[in-house]
Amino acid sequence: MSSYIDITHDDIKIPTKTVAFWVKRGIFTQRYSKLLGAAGGKANNYQIFFRNTDTLYIRWVNSSGSTKTKIVKNLGFNEGKWTFFVAVWDVNESRVKITLYKNSSLILSYQDEEGYYNNYASSFWIGKDATGNYFNGSVDDFMIFSRALSPDEVKALFNNQK
Repeated sequence: MSSYIDITHDDIKIPTKTVAFWVKRGIFTQRYSKLLGAAGGKANNYQIFFRNTDTLYIRWVNSSGSTKTKIVKNLGFNEGKWTFFVAVWDVNESRVKITLYKNSSLILSYQDEEGYYNNYASSFWIGKDATGNYFNGSVDDFMIFSRALSPDEVKALFNNQK
């Protein structure tokens, strides 16, 4: 079954945000398994997806229109096991800092000095992308915050969700 959620992006049109969610992956049968992102218009503003079974990609478009990608390999993301992820986009006019946590442990921190492309897309999706790349697995307790959570808040959120 291919299920997903598509939210009108105006509802979450904030550049600085935190998304937190539990994921249990199934067997990956596609080259890409798209977990979440915003897409539409001329750009995929941001996305988180898996390629193969243990490599996570986070991708965004910066203010100069360039697509940037950061890769986390050897993630230890096992089939059938629930894993907690938190992604933080801390944005101002001159830069974007992207931070990613797995089970409250920092796995990626990157700052792009070129800023963030704020021509918001028409759609925010969970579980697929516009081209039909679905996420094979389950997503639970998906949360969106209108601010960047601190590392201590991420840890507390994980401990309260276990």
